[in-house]
Amino acid sequence: MHHLKVVSRVIGFIILSFYTVVSSAQDKSTEINIDINKEGGHAWYTSPWVWIFGAIVFILLLLALLRGTERRG
Repeated sequence: MHHLKVVSRVIGFIILSFYTVVSSAQDKSTEINIDINKEGGHAWYTSPWVWIFGAIVFILLLLALLRGTERRG
């Protein structure tokens, strides 16, 4: 019975030590610049007109496909 108490204390100490290491690793703060757009421009897919045009093309294709299946049936 005494060995079980010692083993549980050792396991508890190991787990608490692990949590201490993990929590102290989270405290280090460094500033990281993740700006991938260094030239100041923007990508073509961020423009609203591209998404509107793409949605219109998608709807027209969908309607053409749906009309084609109605004629066959």
